This record gives sequence, structure tokens and C-alpha cells, in this order.
Amino acid sequence: MMPESEDAETDAFFLAFELVDQVCNLFKGIKARLRPQDGVNRLYDSDRFDRVVQLGLHLEAVSNLLRAQFDVQAYVLLRPALEQAVVDRLLFLANRYQVVYKPPADTANKREWLDGAYKTILEQQEANPRILGAEIQKNRVLVTLEAPFSKSANGEPTQISIYHEVLDDYSPIYGHPYHRNRYNSGFVPLEYQVERATQHRETYHAYLKWSSLMENLLLNELANSTQVFQLETHYRYLSGFTHLSQSTVTDLFHPNIMRDALHRHCVVELGLQYVFAIALVEFETLLKFGSERGYEIRDAESIKELKRTIAACSSDLWLFHGRPTWFDRAQAANHSAWIENGPLPENLPSRRKKCQSKQLAITTIRSRN
Repeated sequence: MMPESEDAETDAFFLAFELVDQVCNLFKGIKARLRPQDGVNRLYDSDRFDRVVQLGLHLEAVSNLLRAQFDVQAYVLLRPALEQAVVDRLLFLANRYQVVYKPPADTANKREWLDGAYKTILEQQEANPRILGAEIQKNRVLVTLEAPFSKSANGEPTQISIYHEVLDDYSPIYGHPYHRNRYNSGFVPLEYQVERATQHRETYHAYLKWSSLMENLLLNELANSTQVFQLETHYRYLSGFTHLSQSTVTDLFHPNIMRDALHRHCVVELGLQYVFAIALVEFETLLKFGSERGYEIRDAESIKELKRTIAACSSDLWLFHGRPTWFDRAQAANHSAWIENGPLPENLPSRRKKCQSKQLAITTIRSRN
């Protein structure tokens, strides 16, 4: 709902920015709020919580840029923040991953190679309970594995997400393997550099590419197909600012409309909704991790209350959460009515056109609910 006056707008923004400050301060101080129970394996947890602190700083930067009226620069930072929240979800909670096997380039009969590899993996599955399944997809064998375990202080095994190894080992600096000869220093054999660059490239495509992140969310049941579709939609939209696509930036920040105070209110409100929605994903990850890994969260009820508040503030954004409003439903019904029935005849009086279009929308909503 839009504020009724400039004073109301100022008050609404003040409260919204204050809420962002609470969220960011909570993330930045997360280590002081978590207390592991006896026997909890804390070996890998420090790296996890460092990332939460970094996300708090990241979202704080977005908020500060919006406050200072650097709106485009604030939007540029939103996609990296969304990507980090998704990676954090996998780093904290993923318990399975996939490995791809492809026949060598000089293989004469690739189908025979794939069938043989698939059969071998099925034979190994009986002796190795970590192998959860395998399937042949086009020219590759896809194997699903359970995440590795590490012993805790009391000897109990603790599952460690494969993303720990991925984030520790991956380096984008290596670049494309075919370009390694241009950077060869002579101190390290070129063959080793090409091999390492190839490994990093494969790691990126398997675990860190956006489409791979979505696949791994689904694989680990950390998101359903609807949530993945929502994430994809927002990722594409925010990419327009990350790459400074002229059409995207002009649509939202055109000089002629940015002079309108009402329009800038919408720009800032949308930016803050993104901050809340991204924070909400991180909140859910933290709370789920704490309950599953034996961490006691100090003042957990106030955190849950803050989570409910920001969920209400971003419910109509449809990013991982939220439900369609009646306005959204009417818009969708009008769109569907146009597609299914085609445009109305040109010879209808204008008032009749409006009435018929409205009736069509209402009928579609009722039939689908």
C-alpha cells in the first residue's frame, strides 16, 4: 500500500530501513548467537557462518546505496546477493551430489562405453552405500552420491556438504584450459596447468553455474519446481542490472519517470523487498541447519519473529515464498483470456469491450479456483 502523504512515506521508509538494519546486524553477529551442543562437529562450520556475515554486509551495502539514492548501483548488487543465498543453502544443507562420467573423445563405440560404465557403477553400488543411483543421459552417465561424512568430537558421523570442497578448491583465475599456454610461467609444467584449469571448469559447470545450482537444489529437495521457477525469473531480471542491460535499466530508471517521487518510491520499495526476500532464504537455511546440526540459537524466538515480519514485507515478490495477490490473479486471468479467446472484435463499442473483457477475466478466475 502506498503512503497517503510525504510524511507517511518518510515514516514508512524509515521503518523499512530500520528493519533492514536489524536483519543485517543479526547476520553480522550470527556467530555470537549460535552455541553448539556437546559433540557437534564444528570443523567446517566457521566457514559457513563467515558467509552469513558477508551476506549481512552485502545487503547492508544495498540498503546504504538506496538511502544515498544510488539506485542503479544498489540493484547491481542484488543478483550476487541472491546467488550467495542459494549457494549458502546448498553449503549448509545439501546431503547429496552428482558426478558425471563421459566417454573419452577417441572412443569408437560410445554407446557400448556408456552401457559398460553404467553396469560397473550398479555393481559397485552393492558394496558402496554412498552410491544412491545412476542413469544414462544422452552421452554421459550421471551418478548420484551421498555427501561424505566426518567424525564429530564424540565419534558420531556428521555429513558434510560437497560444496565445502567445491568452494575451497574452485578458482576462477585458472580460466579456460585452452588459454593456459598464454600464461605459462615456466615454473609449473603446462600439462599440470591445463589439467587443473580443466578441473576448475568442470567444477563450475557441475556445481556453480546458475542452472547447476537449480538442479542441485532440486536434487537435495531444498526447493520445489515452483520455487526454482521463481528464482529463475528473478535471476534473469536482476541480470539486466548486473550486466547493465540498457533496456532493463531504462525501463526502471528512465530520467523522465525518475523525477516522479511516486516512481522512486516504487524503485526503493522493490529494492528493499529484494533485500527482505534474500534475507528470508538465508534465515530459513540458518534455522533448518541449527535444528538439524544441534546448534542452540540464542534468542531464537526474536529471530523467528523478525523472519515473520520480513516475510510479510516481501510476500508479493514471489521469490521462493509468497502467494499471488488478487491483482496478480486478475492480471493472469486477463492474459489467459486474451490467449485463449483472442482479441475482441474491433466493431464492439468501447464500453462493451471493457465490460466483456472484465467478465471474461472474472469467469476465468472462478473457473480456475
